[in-house]
Amino acid sequence: MNLGPLETLMALRKRELEKTERDLAMAVALEKMASDAVKDAEQRYLEEREFASRPECDDFVVSAFAQWMPQGRATIRAARQNEQRAAADRALAQTAMSMARAAHRAVEIVYDERRAEVRRAELRKEQQQIDELWRPSA
Repeated sequence: MNLGPLETLMALRKRELEKTERDLAMAVALEKMASDAVKDAEQRYLEEREFASRPECDDFVVSAFAQWMPQGRATIRAARQNEQRAAADRALAQTAMSMARAAHRAVEIVYDERRAEVRRAELRKEQQQIDELWRPSA
């Protein structure tokens, strides 16, 4: 049973859904990496500050930390911005996948209904042929 354009549309929707699933997986991975980068930047900042705060540190270490501190904060700020962009990209990918899933399901419903209609028509035709064979000749 060939449903022509409907089969083509079904295949296109399936490919679109698979692509959006891959895109979402990539967006989730990128968001995780961005989140890890924030944690790493924050951890490094805390370690550097803790090191510079030790009583045994001389003025050179404290001065070096003071000079590095704006860079450390900028790194954290940039990592957080990247994390926010990654979260937005993930949310967008989730929305796209939800839309693709809904579109695929809609075509799937129409496809299944059309297949059922075609099958019922085939069965009616077969039944008519059987009825004609068993109809008494006049």
